[in-house]
Parts: sequence; C-alpha cells; structure tokens
Amino acid sequence: MRRLKEVRVQVFILLVLVGLTLYLIFPQKFQLNIFDNSDATVQAQEVAQKIFHTCSSKGDRHKCYQEELARLANDKDLFYAQKALNDLQNIDPYTRSCHVLAHRMAEAATRKDPAKWKDLVNQVDPVSCGAGFLHGVLEAHAFSDPNFKVNLESINELCKEGSLGRRIMCAHFLAHILVLQNDGDIETSLPTCSKVANDLQ
Repeated sequence: MRRLKEVRVQVFILLVLVGLTLYLIFPQKFQLNIFDNSDATVQAQEVAQKIFHTCSSKGDRHKCYQEELARLANDKDLFYAQKALNDLQNIDPYTRSCHVLAHRMAEAATRKDPAKWKDLVNQVDPVSCGAGFLHGVLEAHAFSDPNFKVNLESINELCKEGSLGRRIMCAHFLAHILVLQNDGDIETSLPTCSKVANDLQ
C-alpha cells in the first residue's frame, strides 16, 4: 500500500515536470485568454468607427446604423456585432437607445442560421437594449417558421429558464407575437396569457 502511494506521487511529479517542460518549449500553446480577445476587441472598435463615419453623414442615421449592424451580425455573428455596438455607443451616444438596433441585429443573426434560434434565445443578454436581442430572435423565428405557434405550451417551455427578468421579458415578447398571430385580437389572446405559469403572468 505504501509502495503504491509512492508510485502515485512519483507519477504526479513526473506529469508536473512534463507539463512544465512543454510549457517552456511551447508557451503560446498554453496561453489562456480568460479576460478578452484583444484582437477581436480592437477589430470591433475599428468597425464601430467605420460604421460611425458611414452613418454620420446619412440623413437617416438610425436606419443606417440598423442596416450596418444587421449586416455585421450576418457577416460575423451576433456577439461580435454586439461588441461593435458597445463601442459605437461610446462614440455616438445617440446609439444608447438601442432596442430597435438590437432587434435588427438579432433578426439578422437568426435568419442567418434559423436552426440555431433556440441557442440564441438562451445566449443573448436578456436585459441589454431593453431586451431587444431577445425580442429580435423570438420575432424573427416566429415569422419565419410557419409551423411555430405561440401558445400556452411554447410560452411555458421557452420562458422557463434563466433569471426572473429573462423569463418575464421572454413571456412579454411572446405575448406580443401571440396578439399578432391572432390578428391583433387581444380578447382571443388573453385566455392563453391567463393560464401560463404564475411567474410569467
């Protein structure tokens, strides 16, 4: 038993020495970037500057920002575009009212890869831009998939996880879609809303 413990200690020491040796020979392979991707951050800042210069001369700056950020979400991904939006907000305070911008970005990202809409629903920041990212994903999916229906089951299923704020905003936006699905008839929509899980009402 004592011999087995000694062997284990020796194996552990050997593994540590091998690991240290590999680190000294190939340090770049062991670098962990746990705080930020500086290249992506710099690129997003540069992209934000370009978008600002493109749109600052346009008559309808807000529409230009929507188009440019939606294009970026489609060409790269939603989270890269969100970094660029964050940098743009430091350049142009006008973009800090960003619900519609986030909405357009999320719509573009959802349409780019419709099969991943549930991943986006669970990954987007439910608070940022007045929950515009969450709203955009849900709406883009609802209006692009003819088989998707907002009903008691879909609200309870899609909105059951995350913080209370995320769950409430999820149910809130699905209720918007439910009313549209019912041709704007609120009376037809209310019974569904009254039956969803208590914390979603």
